Amino acid sequence: QPTLLEVGLNVFCQRLVNLKWHDVLYQAWWRTLWKDWEGSAAAAEDDTTTEDAIVWLRATMGLWSDIGWKYRIVLESLQPDLTQSLQRVCQDAMTTVPYKPEAYLQYVWTQWHDVVSNRWAGFLPKTWVRRLVELHLLLPHLTSEYLFQSMDLTNTSHFGRLVTLASRLEDGLQMVVNAVVQHGKAAGLALVEQPNGTFKVIIAGLLQLQEQLETLSSSGSGTAASAGLSTAASGSPNSKKELLSSPSAKSSSNANPNNPNNNLIPLKAIFSEVLNVDSTKVAEFLAKYVDMCLRNHKVPPPLEDLLKLFRFLQAKDVFEAFYKRDLAKRLLTSKVVSMDMERQFVSMLKVECGAGYTSKMEGMFQDVEWSRESMARYKSSSDYYEMKGTDGAVAANNLEMEVQILTTGYWPVYPQYPNLILPPCLLSNQTAFWEHYKAKYQGRKIVWQYSLGQCVVKFTTGKRCYDLILSLAPALILLAMNPDDDEKKTIGWTLRELAQLIGLEDKREEMERFLQSLSLGKDGTRVLKRQVVAPPSAGNAPPTKPSSSISDTDTFVVNERFSSQHRRIRIPNILFKDTKEDRNKVVEGVSRDRLYLIDAVLVRILKARKTITHQQLIPQVLDQVKVPAQPSDVKKRIESLLEREYMERDKSDRSRYNYLA
Repeated sequence: QPTLLEVGLNVFCQRLVNLKWHDVLYQAWWRTLWKDWEGSAAAAEDDTTTEDAIVWLRATMGLWSDIGWKYRIVLESLQPDLTQSLQRVCQDAMTTVPYKPEAYLQYVWTQWHDVVSNRWAGFLPKTWVRRLVELHLLLPHLTSEYLFQSMDLTNTSHFGRLVTLASRLEDGLQMVVNAVVQHGKAAGLALVEQPNGTFKVIIAGLLQLQEQLETLSSSGSGTAASAGLSTAASGSPNSKKELLSSPSAKSSSNANPNNPNNNLIPLKAIFSEVLNVDSTKVAEFLAKYVDMCLRNHKVPPPLEDLLKLFRFLQAKDVFEAFYKRDLAKRLLTSKVVSMDMERQFVSMLKVECGAGYTSKMEGMFQDVEWSRESMARYKSSSDYYEMKGTDGAVAANNLEMEVQILTTGYWPVYPQYPNLILPPCLLSNQTAFWEHYKAKYQGRKIVWQYSLGQCVVKFTTGKRCYDLILSLAPALILLAMNPDDDEKKTIGWTLRELAQLIGLEDKREEMERFLQSLSLGKDGTRVLKRQVVAPPSAGNAPPTKPSSSISDTDTFVVNERFSSQHRRIRIPNILFKDTKEDRNKVVEGVSRDRLYLIDAVLVRILKARKTITHQQLIPQVLDQVKVPAQPSDVKKRIESLLEREYMERDKSDRSRYNYLA
């Protein structure tokens, strides 16, 4: 038997249908609902507040629920109307000029979070309405034409809301990740491909891009997890059962299998392409930037961030060559700010690439320590005190000489000046140390690298005295211009005369650089004065400005009017100035080493396999060679090994190679 309540509800339901009030009631309810969505405070007929409207909407839905019409109303009437209205809002936003992605995302977020999740949660299925909003308001805008047209990598709150909403859509989170990856690649390639970009600008920009992506990745991962990554929506419900059920967990579908650190954004996919579009250039710039950071005593170097970029770099051998050269400069010119920091970075490289990668760098540190200990033993020996007390070596008594003992295989190759003429004060110190070292370590060969030497020269002009810090050859030039002949001091010396005095007759290019550094450097370093013999002007033409190149007729005299605010003046060592030729030599050396490496891998594989086909050999070589290489490079080395008879083609199968012992 039905209860009295059930009988009354049935009669009320039949009365609504007979009078056709159910359509009138629904239309009034729908208008009130949509006005609440649009933010209207009240219906047009009465003066109810927003809270009164929500109470009425909730009461009406309760009525429909009591008479069993709720899900029919929701599925048959409300869902089409709400879907159509949301689609209209979506299209209006797409046609708005100019399109404002941040403003639209803020609108979607406000409606999704404030209206649907809070105000309407008391009388409508929250998950269902959220799904409609996500499908019809958000999903059509998840394209590069709309929400992804201008990704702001610095706005973490904007990105967090986007991740929260997109993670509830099927493949929505992956769409956001792909958009960030594309934007990161575009931004990174724009930095690397700058035609006139310096290493400071490019590497600093890459570090900033890396930091922004890491911040977004960490914040986006936490946002997606806390916002319900498992509630991915695939479509609108079509039945009461679907309306009541919650979406199945799909968190695993949004996981990135290529991202072992569970970060939202795969940095490897971005920087592996950005850094290797011109890997030689980026490797060189990265090495120079590390050198600049390690020379800076004011700001701690971002070694961890630089190492992250290094991990994505393929041309690690190019980085090694340039970094090793810069490390040698810092060690030999006393530009090391912190030896602990230097060793720390080399240790980090060792962890990344193995002991073989850093063996020469560690050898440099050992040489520096060994040189310090050797000089301490020498200065405490009887040979040193005998040299200081020798008659006729008065000039040497006031001269201190430090010797650095370098192992040939660890350090870069530097210019040789075997005919350099040393003054007696230096020669006596050199001879004394050589005799001491030869007696203590028999069988070792010493080759003096004069191009690496540095001197402190006392330079007196007028009543002031300066300490000039410069390389050995420029110091000898200054000493050669210090005779008692007043006439020669006035006339000056030509380049050829000075080269003959210091023993560099066959090094004209180097002599020109030395004289340029002494006479044409920046203000406060021009201790010499160049006297140019200009050719006669044609007609009434004004005299031309002297060129920086030095001719054989130019003469040099001491700059008697030299003055500086500093007592110790460092004159830039022109030998250590980077030139295009030096860079090309480094790159050529790396390319040559790559050929040797490919040869070694080929021979190792053939020696182990004895015989192998061409199709099997090429991928194995590319897998074992840890430097950038193409199949064409391997084919060339195979032809070279065939010519040198390390291997041969099989007589019965021309695509098979046999190892020749």
